[in-house]
Amino acid sequence: MTVDVLPALVCDAPMTSPPAARELVDPHIHLWDLHKNPYRQRPLVRLLGWSRRALDLVARLAFPKDLLEFFGERNHALEDYLLPEYWADARPTGVTRYVHIQAGWKDKRPMDPVGETRWLEGLRQSAGPLGPAGIVAYADLRLGAAVDEVLKAHIAASPAVRGVRYMLTWHPHRLVHSFAPAPALTKDPTWRAGFEALIRNNLSFDAWVYHHQLPELAALARDFPQARIVLCHVGTPVGLGGPFHGLGEDPSARAQIRDEWLRGLTELAERPNVYCKLSGLTMPVVGFGYHQRERKPDADELTPALSPLLRAAIERFGVERCMFASNFPVDKVSLELDTLWTVHHRVMDELGLDAAARARLLRDTAVECYRLDAPA
Repeated sequence: MTVDVLPALVCDAPMTSPPAARELVDPHIHLWDLHKNPYRQRPLVRLLGWSRRALDLVARLAFPKDLLEFFGERNHALEDYLLPEYWADARPTGVTRYVHIQAGWKDKRPMDPVGETRWLEGLRQSAGPLGPAGIVAYADLRLGAAVDEVLKAHIAASPAVRGVRYMLTWHPHRLVHSFAPAPALTKDPTWRAGFEALIRNNLSFDAWVYHHQLPELAALARDFPQARIVLCHVGTPVGLGGPFHGLGEDPSARAQIRDEWLRGLTELAERPNVYCKLSGLTMPVVGFGYHQRERKPDADELTPALSPLLRAAIERFGVERCMFASNFPVDKVSLELDTLWTVHHRVMDELGLDAAARARLLRDTAVECYRLDAPA
């Protein structure tokens, strides 16, 4: 389906070097070892991982429907995704470095997420250039100023730590999963005290919101102009690509979603301290429905669907503040990674970008934003 309303390791596999190709950066991936590390789905995977059919059946009973609908029934959040799996997906694309984004490590205590950073640093030590070039960790900003201790522990655990992601996604619809514990957290004084701790520690903030929350994020960027903020997944316009549980049911509804998304994107782009990550547009919640198909779409089908959205972001933020990213393996339910990268190149062709502009989108913006070439 196209958008009809938008205008024109530690690992067991022996691997010693990254794919030999163009120097590209993927600034948004997730890795998880569901058999060894503490995630919400770990008990089920350890018990039923031998049978994907049984695992899917019990998962439908054990997990909230809105969470399962968010990832799609044939999702990859119920199987390990480690260095061999990512590099197998990425080899055809030319990607040689990536940034790892926090991936749901359980946090019963404030310091627990530092375990994820230690694990990732272990991958960096054992796998060399195949490990993460940068790490965006998790810390509970609701701790206020006390989160400073957690941030310093992350930094001590790995020299690759560059920022924190605290998921702000909240939606009033009961079948659109809210990853945030409450709406409008950025207005809470205690949360803001935690955000100020990020700035003091020279850490960026990866902000993931739904499209109706973009004005809230713009206000945060306005109030903290010294903060380096990264918008994840272009603001996730829920239902823009097609129906998702009653949202975006017809062209008129999608036009309203588009208008709200574009207004929010335009307002946010006015803040010079905000970068935009061009990713996540094939997640089920956007509404294209690719995850429901037996055969994944090719670049010929994807380009006219995704190009208007990607171009809208690039036109507002400019190539200096945009970066292409994969959001794998979350988006893997909908498409292959090399197909996505082909779409990226076709969008750049449509825009008539020169070599320097292409390098910004494919590498340089991510390197600058996450300080990937900075000394440890």
